[in-house]
Amino acid sequence: MQLVPVTQMLKAAEKGGYGIGFFSARNTYLIDAVLKGAQETKAPVIVQISANEFNWFDVTAKEFADRFYEVHGRYQGQAALHLDHTKDMDIIKAAIDAGFQSVMIDASQKSFEDNIAITREVVEYAHAKNVEVEAELGKIGATDKIETDNDESLYTDPAEAEEFVAKTGVDTLAVSIGTAHGVSGKKSENRSGTPCTDQETGEHSPRASRRQWPSSRNGSGGHHHSRRRREQNQHCHGFGAGLFRLSRLSEKDQPGNLADG
Repeated sequence: MQLVPVTQMLKAAEKGGYGIGFFSARNTYLIDAVLKGAQETKAPVIVQISANEFNWFDVTAKEFADRFYEVHGRYQGQAALHLDHTKDMDIIKAAIDAGFQSVMIDASQKSFEDNIAITREVVEYAHAKNVEVEAELGKIGATDKIETDNDESLYTDPAEAEEFVAKTGVDTLAVSIGTAHGVSGKKSENRSGTPCTDQETGEHSPRASRRQWPSSRNGSGGHHHSRRRREQNQHCHGFGAGLFRLSRLSEKDQPGNLADG
């Protein structure tokens, strides 16, 4: 597969009106499954793993990256390697040294000012090594504690998002609109057990920012299929998802044929 920067993928997705899947492979032997699925659906893909998953599945950043680079050439399409939710600078540095193309610093539990300071430090370090950075503003909940330790949701303020990006120089911003990590139904955020997304925040935050930076949507939410597709086309430049999302993409959802990598 052709290796493509995350922001390049997201800008193409914005222009084409589709979303890019960030898929958590969890461990090394599922990387092939993600890449194979992307090839079969002719979809660009971002393979990722979080700091918590390194511990949960007993794998290091180097082992994960080594496997990705060992197998990505067996498949056709476009791919990128991303470090998901991470709070520890040492883990971020290890991932960058291992060859991750993009890293996420999650300081969303900190104050707005501290989040800016911590994110700016990571941006300065990563950009010096030609690595892109994702950050989070607001709090994205969880139905499990695998990707993140937090199960609280706090919506992103669009005005703060603009200030945050300007002061940090971050490449991609994860916004919180009510989605949650994990499998819906394990932890109820409404009576149906499905995370509830805030349509107003979802519309305003990406629309306010789309000329300035790509945004990402982490987790899953309670959308009817037709509404989800409409939101993706209008607002969503990237979204976090479980592996099942890839297999459920319909023919109409495909961005089209990609150049062979």
